[in-house]
Amino acid sequence: MKIKIVTVFSLFCTERVSAFSASVSVSTPSVSSSTPLSPFPSIAGSPVPPPAPIPLYFAQDVDENSSRQAVNSWFESFIDSTSYFQRDPNDASTCVIPAFNASIKLKGTELPLKYELEIHGANEEDFGMLCAKLFESQQSDDILQQKKINNQFLRQIVRNHFQNMKPHTGYEASQSSNYDLIDTILDNEKIESLVANGYVHFDTDILTTPVQFQNLSNILKSKTSQDNQIRSDTVTFINRNDAIQCGIEEQYNLLMGMADYLNRKFDWSRLDSGFAPLAPATKAAPLTNPANIQIASYALGEFYVAHSDNLLIQTSDGSGESLTRSNYRRFTVILYCSDDWHVQRDGGALRIYPNTVDFTDPSIAKQNNLPYEDVTPKNGKLLIFDSRLVHSVEHVLSSTKERLAMTIWISRPEDSGVSVDIWDEEAGKVDWYRMF
Repeated sequence: MKIKIVTVFSLFCTERVSAFSASVSVSTPSVSSSTPLSPFPSIAGSPVPPPAPIPLYFAQDVDENSSRQAVNSWFESFIDSTSYFQRDPNDASTCVIPAFNASIKLKGTELPLKYELEIHGANEEDFGMLCAKLFESQQSDDILQQKKINNQFLRQIVRNHFQNMKPHTGYEASQSSNYDLIDTILDNEKIESLVANGYVHFDTDILTTPVQFQNLSNILKSKTSQDNQIRSDTVTFINRNDAIQCGIEEQYNLLMGMADYLNRKFDWSRLDSGFAPLAPATKAAPLTNPANIQIASYALGEFYVAHSDNLLIQTSDGSGESLTRSNYRRFTVILYCSDDWHVQRDGGALRIYPNTVDFTDPSIAKQNNLPYEDVTPKNGKLLIFDSRLVHSVEHVLSSTKERLAMTIWISRPEDSGVSVDIWDEEAGKVDWYRMF
């Protein structure tokens, strides 16, 4: 699943800006009055001391003038990449980031093929985000790559920063007007089945029409960024505005209202983990929403191997081995969209393995031929399951139909020591999907 850094960075900035009252007076770099401002140090920690300049080198066989043009052109494009960046009106080589109360300066040095980046004013978390944005921007700049830019120092900073991140805790599942709608399809008996078995699935009257199906199919443009030996589907993430444009507001509201419904309907003291909830979750309302819903399409031959949406992983430190979860996901909720689907003919079943929440290797479920249940991904089918369970999407057999589904992951963020490594060493980039 591919989440562009521009999207994640913008989301990060938006959260930062919205976290503060506009009445707080702060000192920020001089930029356009239309730029969103935010007094970060008061909530995100004091700014770190200016670190040592981050060096950038070009190969010795690169012409000095062309290297200067390349790096300056890249920096201009970098500033233009998001509305959260602004040029310093008094210094063209400085980018100011009002939302972080920070700045980035590009400098030449006494060595003709060496340049330096200085980041000022950012706290530790924001510093890491800015370095990641700088690194990915350089990696995607064709001219810099042709000029053999050496940004290994920047790469190492990003690698170190993102190898031990806290997963996103989600968004408050505010009381929803969809409670009554959900109450007509998810009764106490189904909730008890979900708790007892780890999953529940049933048919609903919330069907995706052919027009809605086509609208969703049209916006599916990006293949998942995961290894195609693991999964091979096409995915995208949509927000409420996208849902309205596709005509699926009812489906969107159903999925996004589920966390609030479960918060209010279920006595969560029955499943007390012993860990304190992390904001915005509370003891009374421990479940939180994601930012968007995922749309995923599987065509002929496509699949997703046995996996867990919140795997139990072994970690080691100075005190020995320990087990922890890979994220805060608690429930996976899927609404299927495909008409006239039969797994015997069309394949594509969601195969779920009961009693596998404590597996550290999901592949064992298939290797050991453990009991499973196949869920038919037909239009209107709603599936809710414990995100920790091992499950797979079996190969699609139909050459004429598309297996389409809408998914959200409802989180239960707790102070349980969960951390994730979102740096992909092999690809040399941050894998933002791991954070969510």
